Amino acid sequence: MTQPLLQKIAAGDPAAVDAFLKKHQGSVYGLARRFCRSAEDAEDATQEIFVEAWRSASRYDATFGSETTFLMTIARR
Repeated sequence: MTQPLLQKIAAGDPAAVDAFLKKHQGSVYGLARRFCRSAEDAEDATQEIFVEAWRSASRYDATFGSETTFLMTIARR
């Protein structure tokens, strides 16, 4: 089984950061856009969500859910 991207991010793999961003940026921005008044606010929120995900990457545990679930939990907060 392939190592989850968040585990690779926690280990310092810059390619994993790019892959994670490409995989999830559309869904995170879409969620942020639903809650923000402007596109600019949604872009700022999206950036903050990813920064928090990268900071929290070492806490990710695949036995508790998918990377998407982990990321969307951060986004909803």
